[in-house]
Amino acid sequence: MLSFCEMTSRDHTILLPSATGFGGGIGRCGCICGALAGGIIALGSVYGRKTLEDDKKRPYRFASQLCNQFVEEYGSSCCRIINKGDFKSSEHQIRCSDIVEKTAVMLLDIMEAEETGS
Repeated sequence: MLSFCEMTSRDHTILLPSATGFGGGIGRCGCICGALAGGIIALGSVYGRKTLEDDKKRPYRFASQLCNQFVEEYGSSCCRIINKGDFKSSEHQIRCSDIVEKTAVMLLDIMEAEETGS
């Protein structure tokens, strides 16, 4: 989340605390990858509904696009499958950082395509 905030010059004081528990597949449970969950939160912060009456189609489309790209890249959205090993090991941390970086690029590509209409 911090990467997204830095890359898009967004205020991190709301988004970063919201994503604190995402690491390790949501609190080290090994479930949905925190990078993917954080990416969907980031997309929602830009394109999400502001009221309950707002249309959900656009943010759903972007979330689906990110999720599909992520699963295509890693074969799963599950942390324990895509980054096996001890959560505390340096190897795990390196792989995790790479996943976060690639997910941020996917996210920015989606946003850029929306902005340029491509």
